[in-house]
Amino acid sequence: MANIDMERFRDKLLGCWAGKNIGGTIGGPFEGKPGPLDIRFYTQKLEGKPLPNDDLDLQLIWLAGVEKYYSPYGL
Repeated sequence: MANIDMERFRDKLLGCWAGKNIGGTIGGPFEGKPGPLDIRFYTQKLEGKPLPNDDLDLQLIWLAGVEKYYSPYGL
């Protein structure tokens, strides 16, 4: 396992969360629909607010638990 400093780790972690949120928001309207889907265009008015995303919500609950009980860094 490579050693990285906390600043770089935090940057990568925040990038991961942002990517997951973006992917969940863009893919949300297609979740559970059989494919292949025609997604050559994407029209959804978000007005700067992400859609509800149960996958991300569950991961935030896990993160809160890790921060509370296991994280020595208080990320």
